[in-house]
Amino acid sequence: MVELAGFEVPDEHVLELAGLLADAGYDETAERLTYALKWGDELVGLRIADRLAIIDVLDDAPEGLAGLRDVLVTEHRWRVRHGMV
Repeated sequence: MVELAGFEVPDEHVLELAGLLADAGYDETAERLTYALKWGDELVGLRIADRLAIIDVLDDAPEGLAGLRDVLVTEHRWRVRHGMV
């Protein structure tokens, strides 16, 4: 289990997400997630660029990742509303 943006994601879904990111050309974010799985990191700090990449690839989110997308979209809207992006 890996925590992303305060949301717990099972390892198999993190691996699926990393694949989606790599397929879309978000190699750096994909590598961060793959590295976390490889080394057993339970918490991954996401940069804004990582968050936006994840939102992009989860436009039609698989069932296990829809909650993560919802959290990231809510945070992004808050940042925009408060002039933080």
